[in-house]
Amino acid sequence: TAVFADLRIVHKERFRPTGEVGTFSGTGDAVEGSLPVSITTDDCAILILELSDGTRACVSVSQVAPGRKNCIRYEISGSKCAFAWDGEEPNSLWIGHRDRPNEQLVRDPARMGAAARHYADYPGGHAEGFPDTFKQLFRSFYESVLGLVAAVAYPTFDDGRAHLEVCEAILESARKKQWVSIS
Repeated sequence: TAVFADLRIVHKERFRPTGEVGTFSGTGDAVEGSLPVSITTDDCAILILELSDGTRACVSVSQVAPGRKNCIRYEISGSKCAFAWDGEEPNSLWIGHRDRPNEQLVRDPARMGAAARHYADYPGGHAEGFPDTFKQLFRSFYESVLGLVAAVAYPTFDDGRAHLEVCEAILESARKKQWVSIS
């Protein structure tokens, strides 16, 4: 329902390689030269969100964390336990407890409920990850078009509009340095 945002440019200048860079080649070849480039868009964001039930959520986004390749993490803390998931280790879920040892739950379709199992194509011990998200998105869309499912399980135009409203509120909050309500 509301957001407080701090957007920053951490590095006002970065260096662009002058030659070819083998990002996906895996060669690790050193870059021969570079040119300075002025940065005009934020590369770090810290958000506090207020949800409709009054719960507060914190979001941190960074494009400047050295060594992080695809660090998308979610942590949910409740009164009895907590959950943490990291996109760099997508097949495990950390579960924290107050009254017993913590757990590491490894993805295993044999232990999933029917709704979740629908999205698991590989047996336990075989990694599913980033490319599979696109496969699942298109699968959901085609199942909906073919009338194989009752509920839409992919983002709609209304979802896109709602996300744009949140993004606009984030920008306004960062500009005004105050809480902004989300319509």
